[in-house]
Amino acid sequence: MKQPPYDRIYIEAKSEAEASIIFFNRFGHSPDRVTCLCCGEDYSVYSEESLEDLTEYDRRGCSLVEHAERDGVLIIRSDEVRLGERKGEVPVRGQLWGS
Repeated sequence: MKQPPYDRIYIEAKSEAEASIIFFNRFGHSPDRVTCLCCGEDYSVYSEESLEDLTEYDRRGCSLVEHAERDGVLIIRSDEVRLGERKGEVPVRGQLWGS
């Protein structure tokens, strides 16, 4: 929710841990980041068997292709992950402010 211009970011990965590493390497901060305590976590992390299942609630009757074309939606397919983006660690910093 706090990665302009995107409202929704979907990362196709083997696990949530791998998706977190890809997110960190792509955007430079943890998907567990908390910018302010009153608002809570900046992002919500969910996993499902398929992108179709994961996006079902947000799509509300449109196809995955149509959803992917909406403003504010980014889908990073497994074959679109850049070289080296699957490797590394996501740093944890206290309350996660600014991480």
